[in-house]
Amino acid sequence: MSDTSLIRRIINLRESNNWTQVELGRKLNLDKSAMNKIENGTRKVSTNELEKIADVFTVSTDYLLGRENKEYDLPESK
Repeated sequence: MSDTSLIRRIINLRESNNWTQVELGRKLNLDKSAMNKIENGTRKVSTNELEKIADVFTVSTDYLLGRENKEYDLPESK
């Protein structure tokens, strides 16, 4: 996993929702300072935080980690 990939995806998702760092931080129970450090790459994201971020944006953790390029997978039709 590339930390820059994770950071880029968090920023892109936050900005595409027109949220500030404060707004996203509130949804994740993090203060602005923590969000700023995450987005600047000076603070790691915990596994629990990664799951919360995925839930907030309705994406997979694999997407956030750069393991897949689609934000979400639609269930296959039978």
